[in-house]
Amino acid sequence: MPREKDILDAANLIERFVAGTCGPYDWDDFLNGSMNDSALQQIHEECEQVAIDFPASSDSEWCSPEGGHALTAIAVRLRAEIARLAQT
Repeated sequence: MPREKDILDAANLIERFVAGTCGPYDWDDFLNGSMNDSALQQIHEECEQVAIDFPASSDSEWCSPEGGHALTAIAVRLRAEIARLAQT
């Protein structure tokens, strides 16, 4: 199981990506980086699936606006998981 900090880092990166405030390579590093933790790998794969389910309408986008909402929902869910873990 990933550490709470790793989950929080993933949620923060997803939110920064959607907001357009992450670094120029942060998102690519997240998607293409080595994930030793299966739960973090699952988050990575879920984010990649967003681009498939909500394809971009132009080359300057990674996904559609609806995909941005789906990514935000992932980040919200991750934060809820962190809160749940903190209560146990």
